Amino acid sequence: MPLQIEQGRRTANPRIVCDYCGTVIQRGSEGNYQWQHPAEGDLAPVAFTHKQCCHAFEATHPGRWAAIELSWLLPFLARNLAVDVAKTAAEIKLLNT
Repeated sequence: MPLQIEQGRRTANPRIVCDYCGTVIQRGSEGNYQWQHPAEGDLAPVAFTHKQCCHAFEATHPGRWAAIELSWLLPFLARNLAVDVAKTAAEIKLLNT
């Protein structure tokens, strides 16, 4: 399960685990989110990998893969979920101080 929670003293910290090597991806620039091309309009499951694990993962999961750097995922999700990022950041800051 690639999306996991690391429990802190006062926080629940989401972490992404590489679907190939099973370790936490520490920085968005170090990882990818990947999917196999579906038909237009269809949904596809997402895999997460370290960039250095990307090709090995694809070799063990044959298909036509697309990959985008993990740091791009948050802006796309925020847009698709209609998240007011500034408002949410302010709420998090208020609750986590």
